[in-house]
Amino acid sequence: MSLNTVTKAGFGQAVAEPGKIVLIDFWASWCGPCKALAPVLDQLSDEYAGTVTMYKANIEEEPDLAADHRVMSVPTLAFYRDGERIKTVSGGKTRDEMTALFQELAP
Repeated sequence: MSLNTVTKAGFGQAVAEPGKIVLIDFWASWCGPCKALAPVLDQLSDEYAGTVTMYKANIEEEPDLAADHRVMSVPTLAFYRDGERIKTVSGGKTRDEMTALFQELAP
């Protein structure tokens, strides 16, 4: 399943989803590690649908959103619970690394 896109206008509502971890994948079209991570997140979004909701935010299309959330490199993965950021990781991640993050953060 492909991740939904989040914009600055819809960001607050997206990260406030009750009872779930929300992941925002800040990415860019020119970013190789972002392209490698995308299919991993697509697969995991199906597996963790009941626990984790995932969105992507293109920093080229949403530079203000990236700046507001202090995104300095891509990919940056920001995890939220009840509207509060609980973890941020940067750089490419393997499927195993992402699974470990989800298991660490899942309620």
